[in-house]
Amino acid sequence: MRTVRLLRAVNEPTGRGPGNGQFSLQRYLRNENWPWLKIGGLIQPGEIPWVWSWQDSGIAAMFAELGFPFVIGPNVFFADSSRPGQGRWEKQLLDAASCVCVMSESTWYATLIQKHCNHNKAPIVLFRYPIEPEPEGPLPAEYNVLIYMKDMTLGREVIRMQRRWPNSNLVVYGRYRRETMIDLARKSRATCYLSSDDRGPLAAAEIALAGCPQVGVPCGDPWTDNQALGVQIPHWGEWSQGIEQAMTYDRNAVRTAALEYFSPATTVETIRQALEPIALAD
Repeated sequence: MRTVRLLRAVNEPTGRGPGNGQFSLQRYLRNENWPWLKIGGLIQPGEIPWVWSWQDSGIAAMFAELGFPFVIGPNVFFADSSRPGQGRWEKQLLDAASCVCVMSESTWYATLIQKHCNHNKAPIVLFRYPIEPEPEGPLPAEYNVLIYMKDMTLGREVIRMQRRWPNSNLVVYGRYRRETMIDLARKSRATCYLSSDDRGPLAAAEIALAGCPQVGVPCGDPWTDNQALGVQIPHWGEWSQGIEQAMTYDRNAVRTAALEYFSPATTVETIRQALEPIALAD
C-alpha cells in the first residue's frame, strides 16, 4: 500500500473560497482516518502527492518533469479559463504523463481540462466542496432578485436588473458579510450570479442551500447545469428570461436538491473511490 499525501494542510478557514473549501474537505477526510491518506507535512519517498492549490503548481510541474505519479486539482488548472495553457506551469501539467488523477468541481471545467490536455490522460474526478456551516433553508420571500456581482465588467447589466426589479439587493464579491448574503438569499425569489470564470463557486453553493434558485452562465455558475438548482443561460443577454423562469421555482425544492448535490458524504465517497485503488495498486 502506498500513501497519498494531500499537500498544504488547511487547519482553519482562510476567508477565501478554495481555502475555506479545503478546510471543510480536510476535516471530513481526517474523520475517515483512511490508512493510505495523509494530510499536510513533507512528501516522503514513495508517496503519491496530491497537489490541490495553484500555489503548489511548480511542485506538481517538478513531479511531472521527474515522471513521478501525482494527483492534481481542483484549484490548479487554469489561471485564466479564457487563455488555457498560457499560465506558468500549465503546459507542463497538460503534458504530464505521470499524473494519475485530476480533481475538478464542475463538468464545464473538467471539459476544459480534457480539451487542452496533451499527454496527461489521467481520469478526471468530479467532487464538490462541503459547505460549512450549512445555510438554513428559505424564508418567506421579501425581495425579487439577489444580484451577486463577481465580474466587475458587468456593471451595466446590474443597472438594468435594478431597474427591471427595483425590490432587489446587490452584493459585490469581496465586499459583503457571509451572513448578510445568506440572509438575503433565504428571502429572495431568485439570484443572478454575475461571474464569468469560476470552477466551483462556494457562494453559489451557499445560495442554493439557502433555497434560492439562481441564473448564470456555464463558466461562471456551473451549478446551473443542474436544472433543479437554477437556470443556465448561454450569455448575459438572456438574464431577464432566466430570472423570470427561476422565480417560478419552488424554493424548498431547491433547498432539498442542493442538500443532495452538495452532500459531504457523497464527496468523501467519490474521493475514496478515486484514490483508494491508486494507493492499493501494486
